[in-house]
Amino acid sequence: MLLVGACSGPESAGTTEKRRALASEAEVSELLGFALADALPERPTYSATMEWSVVPDHVEFSPSGTRTRVSWSFAMPPRDSAVWRIDEVDVRCDAGVSTNTRKCDDRLEAVLTLRLESEDGALSEELQVTFEAYTPEQRFWKHGDLDVNALQGSFQIARGPDALSVRLGAFGSVNAHVADGELIGDVLLERKQGKHSATTSGMVFYVARWSAEQTSVDP
Repeated sequence: MLLVGACSGPESAGTTEKRRALASEAEVSELLGFALADALPERPTYSATMEWSVVPDHVEFSPSGTRTRVSWSFAMPPRDSAVWRIDEVDVRCDAGVSTNTRKCDDRLEAVLTLRLESEDGALSEELQVTFEAYTPEQRFWKHGDLDVNALQGSFQIARGPDALSVRLGAFGSVNAHVADGELIGDVLLERKQGKHSATTSGMVFYVARWSAEQTSVDP
């Protein structure tokens, strides 16, 4: 799975996006030839073993170094909610932009409600995630900057004494064979500001990962 930076924005350098709002899940995108309804995850609930990573330097989180079962599911938010949206995204890349990733590919984009629950009680979350469908089979979801103080489970994460800040993101994908997810941390260690620019140093690390084969997920 592609590791996505927690601070990535809606447009990448060298790309231009043109968005058109779709009226419903059933509306077929003229650009892509399918509707969001064709790309929504097939199973009502997914289930897998989740691995909590061992705590790295410069950060503290709990639990760590253990395994548990996790279940997750997706749903459209209410139609009248402030977050409801379905966009057809036409992406144009400048000449010379590397196209060995999906960054230059057109997509459908929507907000879905992700329900994420772990048996150890660390996660009991309902998150609004960005769902991206490049084809009905190639789908990704993300929330790049979770409010760690608003998490409902017992999971805790904090910066170490030598770090300036820590962020947490949730990312995952669904394709014809696998549904997976991961929690990724991003810690800032120092910031140096010159006359015209600022540079930072830090690291990105896995907090937890889980994966289920589509043939073995809960029906």
